[in-house]
Amino acid sequence: SFDGAESVPFECGVDDGFGGYNRSYNTSTSDATLPLVCFSACSECIIDFVDENEASFDFQLFPNPTVSNDQIQIVSDTPISNAVLTDLNGRIMGHSDSENRIQLNADLQAGVYLITVEMQGILVTKRLLVH
Repeated sequence: SFDGAESVPFECGVDDGFGGYNRSYNTSTSDATLPLVCFSACSECIIDFVDENEASFDFQLFPNPTVSNDQIQIVSDTPISNAVLTDLNGRIMGHSDSENRIQLNADLQAGVYLITVEMQGILVTKRLLVH
């Protein structure tokens, strides 16, 4: 199997001929809604939903758009435990410091980047435009 490939237990899979099991679902020609199941499992996934009135998991980036070698300030009403800057290929380009700032490198190419912020175990991602 390759990295990221799902291998399900034999109880809910069909032999793939290579020593693993794949999911299988037969349907008629009509639309079908598949049951929500956990990755590499037969059981239903339990997802905890956050009451939107209970907490706000939003943040702002200043300045945005920006230029390379600038410092990005992350502002949120909810405490931030971590923030990571990545390019669109997922490469990590920077981390936040204790003041919720990310210092951009002078050699950062112009383009679109992603900043993912963790607040109370919830991950929220926004785009950052670098000129």
